[in-house]
Amino acid sequence: MNLSQILDLCIDLEYKQPKYPYKDSRKRGIMVEEIEIGKVTIFFAKPSVAAVEIISGSLSLGEVIRIKGSTTDFEQKVESMEIDRQPVTIANVGQSVGIRVNDRVRPHDKIFKLNV
Repeated sequence: MNLSQILDLCIDLEYKQPKYPYKDSRKRGIMVEEIEIGKVTIFFAKPSVAAVEIISGSLSLGEVIRIKGSTTDFEQKVESMEIDRQPVTIANVGQSVGIRVNDRVRPHDKIFKLNV
């Protein structure tokens, strides 16, 4: 058994139900394409929601995003989106959308859509 197999086994045993299931894709060597689609404008801590301005492309429920900033870097699946307090399934260029996030984000953090 080589070192990478041992590490994979340890990761599988330790993270059977991880809090952030997409957090380790870079560490495991999965090649993904990142497309910048927006930026964080405001973060609301109590409901853990980020206001995101879509600057290119579109964002749909169920897609995996990466939020990256100077002190922020994590991946998550988009499970909840709202525009003007109304649930939506897709957000297009020019729209500002509220997205429930798993961790703290900051204004000007970039939002990338991940394509596996």
